[in-house]
Amino acid sequence: MSKTSKTQGSDAELEALENGFMGHPKPLRPLFFTEMWERFSYYSIRPLLVLFMVATVGSGGFGFDETTASAIYGIFAGSLYLAAVPGGWLADNWLGQERALWWGSIIIALGHLSIALSAMFGMTLFFVGLICIVLGSGLFKTCISVMVGALYPEGDVRRDSGFTIFYMGINIGALLAALIVGVFKEQGMWHVGFGVGGLGMLASLLIYRFSARKTLAHYAQAKNITPEWERANDSHKNIGRWVLGFLALLAAVVILVATGIM
Repeated sequence: MSKTSKTQGSDAELEALENGFMGHPKPLRPLFFTEMWERFSYYSIRPLLVLFMVATVGSGGFGFDETTASAIYGIFAGSLYLAAVPGGWLADNWLGQERALWWGSIIIALGHLSIALSAMFGMTLFFVGLICIVLGSGLFKTCISVMVGALYPEGDVRRDSGFTIFYMGINIGALLAALIVGVFKEQGMWHVGFGVGGLGMLASLLIYRFSARKTLAHYAQAKNITPEWERANDSHKNIGRWVLGFLALLAAVVILVATGIM
């Protein structure tokens, strides 16, 4: 990383920032919890989706047959990983890692809210929520891993163990989701389970906004390094227009499908 800041932190402050979380850079801690709660939100809704869609209308579900529900879930799960390709490209060439992660978090949170509220506003909002989670995850998934990697200079022997700690957050989030949401799954309380997942994403969003961003900025300033996670490659022009055009087209398709025209 290139040096830009004029201010050097004290030795004690630098030591705390460099080894403040289990011997790793201090910003790893809020990034760990940001990822943990995002994974909690995903693994909260994952076991509910198919069961909810095949449940009878009388029990609060959609009454889909199992084949249709499984196909919808498969498309959703596959799209989550495919979306990381354009999402990572947008982060590198337009938004920068930090802003991409921020907007991705917001979009995912809106997706969870939409799914939870679909009990009152109908099936369309449920599928809008799935679309939002896919779009937001495309921005979120690659960026947070890149930001973790940026904490370690080339050749730092702690990098591998740092990622091991970071990925522990995924496992902890998945475990908590199974323990908590499993209760609602057994009782058919689908939308309560969806709402719990939304609360997890809200926690992730708040941790990132009020802890991770501040800690990352402080770390970069004290270490006298360029915050690469804030920078984007500006070699491509009019990306924003293409993104707005795509979102307008997607919104039009959703409206046409919801109204039965398509």
